[in-house]
Amino acid sequence: MKHVPARVLIAAVILGLLMSALSCTKIVYVTPTPAVTTTPAPRGTPTPALLLTPSPTAVPTPTPTLLLTPTPTPLPTVSYASQPLNTSAPAIPVSATMPCRFHGSVKLDGAYVPDGTTIAATVEGDTYLTNTPAAGYGPSTYAVKMQPLVGKRYTEGATVVFKIGGVAAQQTATWISGGNLQLDLSASTQSPSRVTLHDGDSYDFSKGIRGQYSGGDFYYYDLSFWANNPPGNPTQRGLNDLGDIGAVPLAQVQIPASGYSRYGVPAEVGHTYVSLAEKGEEGSYVVFRVVTIYLDEVVIDFVYRTEP
Repeated sequence: MKHVPARVLIAAVILGLLMSALSCTKIVYVTPTPAVTTTPAPRGTPTPALLLTPSPTAVPTPTPTLLLTPTPTPLPTVSYASQPLNTSAPAIPVSATMPCRFHGSVKLDGAYVPDGTTIAATVEGDTYLTNTPAAGYGPSTYAVKMQPLVGKRYTEGATVVFKIGGVAAQQTATWISGGNLQLDLSASTQSPSRVTLHDGDSYDFSKGIRGQYSGGDFYYYDLSFWANNPPGNPTQRGLNDLGDIGAVPLAQVQIPASGYSRYGVPAEVGHTYVSLAEKGEEGSYVVFRVVTIYLDEVVIDFVYRTEP
């Protein structure tokens, strides 16, 4: 038998022991315990700072002031016994512009007019009416107050024209704010007459008598009108050429106070003339207009007027 070294035997024994121990030993697998997670202590929720809400200052409610409504003082009632108020139509308001007043006597064809004759005064398209007679002025008189309506103003110096019973008066006036003027009115309803004068003819227009140079109110000679006869002591008194004034009715032509001539007043077609009536007929006039001139003759339309 072969000799086995002791150290080999020892190692084999030890190995056998180890194998035996391993076969008899139960292997226990240990499940690792998970690490304990430390839950941090909750932090304290911060307490919000206490905000102090200021107490509102009480606003006093104002006590309303008692307004006393004054009791209106009643206006006195004005009674117009002589001019009752027309309640059928509202009163027409007037402006603050001062009125213009006219008053005076009224004549138509040289005679006084009857009571109730309508007088019309017109300025810048507005007409004011009144009837004769005017209180306090006597028979055949008028008085008119021209008061502009609200917002209306008339031009200072504007022409005011008048009518007597629808017939245009010979007089006109000018508007003066606040004026109170006397103006006597007259008008004529006469229609003009027509006469033809030859060279050297004179004519008495109040009587319708023709003469030669002398007599009558004037005569026609050498394309002109003359009023210088009889020589040395003329009874003819003069003429005035008013020029071409259009178709103004001869009965309404204004009678000039001056500008009359006795010598050679030229005859012009369309011109209007005023001749003083001959001596003994002072206050009367011949108002005429030249219609045509042909060779040695002139045709005229005329009215014979007597002014008050």
